[in-house]
Amino acid sequence: MDPREQWKRETVYCVEASSFEQHALWVMHSKDSSTPAYKSTVSWEQLNPGSMVRIQDDPVICVSLFWVRLEGRVAVFYDATSQVVDWRKVEDWIKEQFPGIPTCDAMNFGSCVHKIRELNNAPR
Repeated sequence: MDPREQWKRETVYCVEASSFEQHALWVMHSKDSSTPAYKSTVSWEQLNPGSMVRIQDDPVICVSLFWVRLEGRVAVFYDATSQVVDWRKVEDWIKEQFPGIPTCDAMNFGSCVHKIRELNNAPR
């Protein structure tokens, strides 16, 4: 079985972020970072090097997906990486692929961390 299918089933949060934003979030929040911005950091394991999905053919719209495990829970980072981007279609596709799963952008990543800590019954 493709591990992405398992990660998709385990996903508890979707985060819209470019690769730079993902790295900046890792630097600020990861326990493995040498310069975290917060006292309360999270364990962060990258599960895949990324995969690209074509969500529309004409014009071509592609979304890159990167799964990570944060504090033992799976989250997916996504970013529209095609030359043409229709964000409404991207957001609709994310909702279709991950029904009922909360989403945020990089600026609001704290809500993802908060939700994961809530799921783990950990202090916030």
